[in-house]
Amino acid sequence: MKKKSVVQESMSKEPSALLMGDVVDAVYNEQTVSIYRDNPLIEPLPPTLSEEEQGMALICSPDYDEEERNLPPHDRIHLTLSLFDIFKPWHIHTDIFSKFERLIRGGLRHRNPLSPKHFRDVNSKVEALRRGEPFKEKSRRSKLAGFTFLGTPGMGKTSTIEEILLWFPQVICHTHYKGKDFIFKQIVWLKLDCPYDGSIKGLVLSFFKAIDSLLGTDYYSRYCKDKRAARDMVPDMARIAAIHCIGVLVVDEIQFLSKLKSGGHEEMLDFFVELRNRMQIPVVLVGTPRAKSILSRKMHQTRRGAGLGDAVWEPMDLDECWDLFVESIWKYQYTTQVSPLTRKLKNALHEESFGIIDFAVKIYMLAQIRAIVSGVEKITVGMIRSAAKDDLNLPGPMLKALRAKDWDALEDYEDIFIDKESFIKKIHRKLMDQNINVASPETQAEQEQSDSEEDTTQPEQNSADEMQEGKGGSTSLQVAESETQSFDVDFTGKSLLEIASFKAEDGSTPYHKSLVEAGYVRSPV
Repeated sequence: MKKKSVVQESMSKEPSALLMGDVVDAVYNEQTVSIYRDNPLIEPLPPTLSEEEQGMALICSPDYDEEERNLPPHDRIHLTLSLFDIFKPWHIHTDIFSKFERLIRGGLRHRNPLSPKHFRDVNSKVEALRRGEPFKEKSRRSKLAGFTFLGTPGMGKTSTIEEILLWFPQVICHTHYKGKDFIFKQIVWLKLDCPYDGSIKGLVLSFFKAIDSLLGTDYYSRYCKDKRAARDMVPDMARIAAIHCIGVLVVDEIQFLSKLKSGGHEEMLDFFVELRNRMQIPVVLVGTPRAKSILSRKMHQTRRGAGLGDAVWEPMDLDECWDLFVESIWKYQYTTQVSPLTRKLKNALHEESFGIIDFAVKIYMLAQIRAIVSGVEKITVGMIRSAAKDDLNLPGPMLKALRAKDWDALEDYEDIFIDKESFIKKIHRKLMDQNINVASPETQAEQEQSDSEEDTTQPEQNSADEMQEGKGGSTSLQVAESETQSFDVDFTGKSLLEIASFKAEDGSTPYHKSLVEAGYVRSPV
């Protein structure tokens, strides 16, 4: 049965959600991998999974009953909310899952609280950290520092991380190991949000409150006294993290570090390096592309953050992964008429959402609601386009800039990362695969920077734009287009009424039918 997260508000003035997993008693299992044997911290962990098993562990498919399509419209509208419960993993999810499996075990390999020297080493390291002195290692230590996971908002970074973490127990309670008393509470993982102001003190306070919530301790009252400086509390945080052998510390919303004044973010990043290096606690940093410039400023921080390889999650391409994603949500239809999934529908949903998962799910839901309310009771390209145009008002300008590849406009959206050069090369490869003669990516890049009106290769650039966006450049405005006809007409900047009027005058689509397909007029049938 799939685990569900438990959200608990902290006691701070600005409460944040704390992800809480399972608390279990230790059951020690024989390890297949030799380097993990005879370790009381690793043996109680769930067994490692194959890629297929990882996918099955993460997948979430809500129940669907076709008979519910016969319910009254006002009930079926509520059923569309089930779309938000779907979790369909693909390769990037299993890649992150595998990273966590290796990171947690690798970080625990050389930590053993049964050894008398374990706590002596912890105390020595903490005191050296408090004095700002280096600590000479006298034993082996893990070199798995962690990794960085950046991605466009709406792609599901946080939900992916949380689903993976919840697969592991969060707290393991030990009592005996190999016939010896072993009273110990092990924290396998801890997920914190970077404070909105990006301050170290805010993170430290959140840490102690989280530990107290998990273990019932009183660390917060002991270490977080009034007016105590963050630099004085950091060594205590490192001590508690090491004492409870935290397997991995995940810090989300790391882009908030950009709010700190000059040099402030470097202090926070140096602190993460200390946790990784000195205390042997792997740290995973999660955030939006806004954090990229901050994380890349110091070479040693970048290198440490890439211990298992960075993960950068950009909007989905129009490829087989997109097809699998759309197929996974398409069966959840609550219109009275079932709309088979066609290539045109897949393409329209991708174009209107730009491959951003959250937008795609919302547009699909809104298109269904529009079809139900209007009485059309069928999902069409027109429904998808009109729902995106009229119901996504706030992200509309951003999506328009993405579709138009308006690099200047995209500069205003720090959380959106689109590699311009990579994007152009990707489009070029797609066109070459279709045997379309286009200029090289390098030539196209030069063309975009040129203001010359005499550019003889401009038609070829337009050809690349048309392949990505559809004929006429701005197909997101071709709202009332039917699935069986296409028009060699530029509808850029035209309203729905203007588009419908043109089709009526052209004789291709009755005026009333165009408005019905767009969801603006209720079907008389």
